[in-house]
Amino acid sequence: MSNELGEYIRKKRNQKGYTLNKLAEFSDISPAYLSLVERGKRHPSAKIIARLAKPLDVPKEKLMELAGYIDENDRKESSLYNETAENENVFFFNLEGLSEDEIEIVRNQIEFLRSRAIKRAKQKQKNNDKRNG
Repeated sequence: MSNELGEYIRKKRNQKGYTLNKLAEFSDISPAYLSLVERGKRHPSAKIIARLAKPLDVPKEKLMELAGYIDENDRKESSLYNETAENENVFFFNLEGLSEDEIEIVRNQIEFLRSRAIKRAKQKQKNNDKRNG
């Protein structure tokens, strides 16, 4: 198993001048666990990766790619790779074992919920604009 992720994290940590303990503190991860990740002995969850991205000043998607959660094409095509998406929530799902039809249902449900949330946010902004203007 390649330890590309752990080596990358260690390299970025050293470039930032952080000790293992300091990065662990910044990312709210135990130093022992972080050491295991850097040495390739543990495979971090998407949640842990997200905690590491900010103090290392790297896109979450880059770390997700190195961890094998997404591939380079997913990362490049994703609007989440842009700096403007820094505050957005990102969800990754393991769809292994689902049929193409089931995956399509999941995608449709997510898109429906996303569009509904966008409409509500626009309506809320419109109401705020009316009150303030």
